[in-house]
Amino acid sequence: SSIGYLGTTVEGSGKALPLQDGSAQATYTLGQSAADAVAIIRDPDGKTVYSGKIDGTAGKHVFHWDGVTSDGRTVADGTYSLEIVAKSRTGTAIPATQTWFGKVTGVGGGSGGTQLNIGDDGVLLADVLSVSDAVAGSAADPE
Repeated sequence: SSIGYLGTTVEGSGKALPLQDGSAQATYTLGQSAADAVAIIRDPDGKTVYSGKIDGTAGKHVFHWDGVTSDGRTVADGTYSLEIVAKSRTGTAIPATQTWFGKVTGVGGGSGGTQLNIGDDGVLLADVLSVSDAVAGSAADPE
């Protein structure tokens, strides 16, 4: 039953960054090392609220955000977006593959299938990459 997903943490693909209880977690993977790498977080209106240097080495990295903006304000929970801007020494863009984590707060159905609510937003169960009891817990295939 899809009710079993309530309270679990799911991982999805993309640039979403759900801030829940003042905490957000995502991953980003770089295919090659970057000379310069920056994380840019935007609010639902597209306004940049945080920008900071991140690890630019090749491979998978975990990104945590505590909801504090670049100017020291604490923002409300909600779904933000995370953009990873990575560049080589010559200025060539290095693409990043990103995932996000969010706690399931509700379950619903629709024409597209079962939807898991992550705060005010939702994700189709078919689009979930992994499910765990906690972000650091054991992962299971959502199928």
